Amino acid sequence: MHSTITTPAGRLRRAGSALLLGLGLALPLGLVACTGGGGATSAAVSASAAQDAAALAKKIQARPAAADQILQEAGTDRAAFEALLYDIAQDPAASAAYTAALGR
Repeated sequence: MHSTITTPAGRLRRAGSALLLGLGLALPLGLVACTGGGGATSAAVSASAAQDAAALAKKIQARPAAADQILQEAGTDRAAFEALLYDIAQDPAASAAYTAALGR
């Protein structure tokens, strides 16, 4: 039996999962630092939505190879999750809720 990680497609899938994981865990913090946390937001994000995003990021961190499946089960996809993370990063209150939910 060959592992999907050893095939080129498997390595690409794993790299994509790692990228998503990195975005999920670091993007809100990094963008707040870059924008100063006071820029205009494209959409207000509730604290509960930010906490849900953090819970999703934790699930992806625990099983990075299953990132797409985890997102699909949550009713979203990579593009929508990344967009949500950008919105969280632009909203200081949402960013604080996200960070607190991550336990950092």
